[in-house]
Amino acid sequence: MGIDDTTKRKRENVEILDDEPSVAIPERWTWVCFGEIACHNAGKTLDKGRNSGELTDYITTSNLYWGYFQLEEVRQMPIRSDELERCTARKGDLLICEGGEAGRAAVWSHDYKISFQNHVHRARFYGGINPYFVYRFFEKLNATGEINSYRKGVGISNMSGKALASIVLPLPPLAEQKRIVAKVDELMALCNQLEAQQQEREIRQGELARASLVRFAEAPTPVNLNFLFHESYSISPADLRKSILTLAVQEAGTV
Repeated sequence: MGIDDTTKRKRENVEILDDEPSVAIPERWTWVCFGEIACHNAGKTLDKGRNSGELTDYITTSNLYWGYFQLEEVRQMPIRSDELERCTARKGDLLICEGGEAGRAAVWSHDYKISFQNHVHRARFYGGINPYFVYRFFEKLNATGEINSYRKGVGISNMSGKALASIVLPLPPLAEQKRIVAKVDELMALCNQLEAQQQEREIRQGELARASLVRFAEAPTPVNLNFLFHESYSISPADLRKSILTLAVQEAGTV
């Protein structure tokens, strides 16, 4: 099958493909459904009137972003000891939004455990699966728009456990998963650097644009407008129109 021998397969309640996708994959890779490689379930439903147990930290979709968690505002709710395991994530689990931006995901990388609400799916993978490889695959589905095939609803989308289980992905051996993750991490770091450089350039261009507008406003008549079209300035036509109209009003008042 191309999967490490330690990988267990779960087929109950999973829609297994009769025909594998037509896209060619390398030898020793195999097509799998998400439900075959992970045990997954949604978390605890918040019900202040009925919930009982010990107050426990938990996260919602508002704490879960692509690739990371925002943990400055973590709430608590009572959870009984007999239901704690089902709604608690540990290091290496993949947490996935069921609602909101359905499919948004991140790997829980902290050494401590965290509970989660019912609008979050927890996926705990069987042997031979790198959770970061699967996370990157979810990113790919989101970037290409393919993830919409598994979402329901307009505006606020939803991804049921059944839809999650049916997601199809190409799975390489574990060593290859790790190599791919390392390479993608390296390239993503370069993308982050590029994005930071672009943001810095946009800030500088904005400063040049504002300076050029000031120069335009203070220039004696007639004004040489050629400098406004230099590629370094990148002035917004809307800002230029606003300055022209402002100057027109000021000049009219002095006539």
